[in-house]
Order: sequence, then structure tokens, then C-alpha cells
Amino acid sequence: MSNEAFNYAAARSLAARSGLYVGVLWTGSFLCSIFSLDHLVLGYVGNLLALFSLFTLVAILRNHGRRTPGFTFLRRWWVAWNTCMYASLLTTFCQYLYFRFLDGGRMMQSLAAMLEKPEYQEVLQAVSPGIDPSETISALSTMTVGSMVASLLTFNLLASLLASVVAAIFSATRPDVKQENSNSTGKPL
Repeated sequence: MSNEAFNYAAARSLAARSGLYVGVLWTGSFLCSIFSLDHLVLGYVGNLLALFSLFTLVAILRNHGRRTPGFTFLRRWWVAWNTCMYASLLTTFCQYLYFRFLDGGRMMQSLAAMLEKPEYQEVLQAVSPGIDPSETISALSTMTVGSMVASLLTFNLLASLLASVVAAIFSATRPDVKQENSNSTGKPL
């Protein structure tokens, strides 16, 4: 392990910048999933954006790990967790703006239309027997924007925890052999 101290200020700065990129990808994924109720292809695009955000986070951590000695698993997780926290806050803010100013009940109408189809009613009965789809729709329609955003924030935080652990695991880098040998012998390879 390196004797150098970990620069938390630089790591927080990296997390804030990276959180902006990841948050934009998560917001795009959310918007695609909302509009996928009408256009199925956008659901796949949203899933790809979410997956791409994880690859982006891993690439950012690997790049930082190559330049930072002593970038251990816990430090990688710390940076990933902070990045995901910034991304969660940005995404939740954008979700609030969407539901407060743009949605106008459109999502509930789409869900109601979807739950009226027999195939979705069968799936709902299989998942939760004894619950009427109309009860589900009425329960969802009584949600306020604040309670919906609070639920989304909770989901975003849980997704952040999972994403940060996965990114920390897959972002491990080996020290640059060429740089180590040039530093130990005094001359480059």
C-alpha cells in the first residue's frame, strides 16, 4: 500500500463531475422508461442508458485508479458511492420537475390503459393474487408528487448502493508495470 495520503478533496471533485455525467444518463434512462409506455423501443434505449452509466462509472474509476497510487477497494467504493449520490440527487430533481410540470397525469393514464389489457391483468394476478387491478390504479392515482418523488428517491438510493458496489468491484486496476519499473531502476523500459 502506498504511504501517500488519499486526496479526498480531489476525489470529491471527481465524484461531483462524474455524478453529473452519470446523472444525465440516469435521467435519460428515466425519461425513456416513462415514454416507453407509449413506444416500446424507448424502454430498451432506457435500459441501455442505465447499463452504459455503469460502464461509464467503472471507466472513470479505472482511469482515476491508474493515476492514483493506493486506490483501494474502499476508496474506489467511496468515490463510486459519492458519484452515485450526486447522480441520484440530480436524477430525483429531474424526476420531480417532470412529474410536477410535464406529466399532468399522463403516466397514470398510460398505466391504467396498460392494466386494462387482459395479459397484464393475468400477470398482476399471478404476482399478487387477490388484488384487483382497479384498486392498484386507484392507489397509484392518489399518490401526490411529493410521495412519488420520495419513493423514487428511495429507489435511486438503493440503485446507487448497488451500482457503487458493482463499480468498485469491477474497477480494480493493476499498477502500471512500465511506470513501476522506470521508477525503481531510474531509467525507462
